[in-house]
Amino acid sequence: VAVPLMHGIIEKNYPPGGVIIRAMAAKLLAGGKTAPHIDTHPSFHRGHRIHVPITTNPRVRFMIDGRPHQLQVGQAYEINNQKNHSVMNKGEDDRITFIFDYVPPEELKRIRHNNL
Repeated sequence: VAVPLMHGIIEKNYPPGGVIIRAMAAKLLAGGKTAPHIDTHPSFHRGHRIHVPITTNPRVRFMIDGRPHQLQVGQAYEINNQKNHSVMNKGEDDRITFIFDYVPPEELKRIRHNNL
């Protein structure tokens, strides 16, 4: 189910020929929060992090660089995880988001060139 979704998002928004390097579902329980942070793994500097909310509620806030965002179910959002970000779920329902990372072909070329 996830593969056609990812490929559809990539086809509409990114150059072909890249690689999906990571995919996961993230669940944030009602009343839960993810502390402010910046993703530091080297791969996060190379690709695009895409979030697709599966379930959410009006009391979920995704904070990016101090600004609140409300992500809608079924929409795809590229999140700059190099900026400080956090999530709060003050609602009564859990939030589930599908997340995947896509490295475009020009970054793959740079990685290969630097590893030679």
